[in-house]
Amino acid sequence: MEPPAMPKQTPKVWVLTDPVVGHASQSLGVAEALGLPFETQTLAYGPLARLPGLLGPRLLCGLDAASLAKLTPPWPDIVIATGRRLGGVARWIKRRGAAGGHRVFLAQMMDPQWGRSDFDLIAAPQHDGLAPCANVIATLGAPTRVTAERLAVAAEAWRSQLDHLPQPRIALLVGGSAGRRSFTPDQAAELGRRASRLAQGGSLMVTTSRRTDDAAADALIAAITPPAYVHRWSQSGENPYYGLLGLSDGIIVTGESVSMASEAVAAGKPLFVYAPPALIKPAFANFHAALYAQRLAQPLEDGAVFERSAKAGLRTAATIAEAIRARLN
Repeated sequence: MEPPAMPKQTPKVWVLTDPVVGHASQSLGVAEALGLPFETQTLAYGPLARLPGLLGPRLLCGLDAASLAKLTPPWPDIVIATGRRLGGVARWIKRRGAAGGHRVFLAQMMDPQWGRSDFDLIAAPQHDGLAPCANVIATLGAPTRVTAERLAVAAEAWRSQLDHLPQPRIALLVGGSAGRRSFTPDQAAELGRRASRLAQGGSLMVTTSRRTDDAAADALIAAITPPAYVHRWSQSGENPYYGLLGLSDGIIVTGESVSMASEAVAAGKPLFVYAPPALIKPAFANFHAALYAQRLAQPLEDGAVFERSAKAGLRTAATIAEAIRARLN
């Protein structure tokens, strides 16, 4: 099927998001890189979403009533979505538009698993191993919202709170358990010790995430050697995440999140990945290996040594946005 032509007027763009924060960041990053006005349709799921497989072939099954009420004409010209569930919603929107004679361009991040031919563009990470096809492009990492401009603004906003910390300042971005793989207190303590050794003579700037449970967070913090700034996800107040990326001289991430590692790579700082085998899926280990091979990151091992350097940050969102423009035009 030929992709729809770019409308003469400014295209109407919908970005579909759901509670998966990493997926939302990917879609929003591509939309921002595309440079067109867009509307964010934030969707939520009801009890049926817990049943396996329903959000694939059945498309909208699992969305709650409030989310269904948002999906009404006039239909957009472009839909940007990430993940299997929202891929199903995007396909439904395309079908509804077609029923009324309106063509909708679908840009999908990650393998939608069902109905791949319905998508005008699928941007899937290399480690997913999606078979090459005319509507598929492979990316090293995930698209992100990280740009030099965004980090500069965030750094300035957080400078007064963090400038007292000695340099080098190492940002430590901590995820947590993912699926059946647990981020244990023992792993967290090991991470804290290794991060402190890497930052010796400088300081750590730490933030946990919603996936970091209390036991792991407690073990991590107990193992960190001051000086350090620590933000726990459960704390009130603004999340310092982008501020830490902007002010850091180097970055450490836990490796169970491709989105978080991709954001760290995009920041253009020396990057270290903590990736114990028990925590990391094999596909993600392949992603880390690709980063190491291109000298974009290195494993956080006991003997790791920090050296200041500037890296060429990945601009995956810009690459995908360019592929969308090429297909529209």
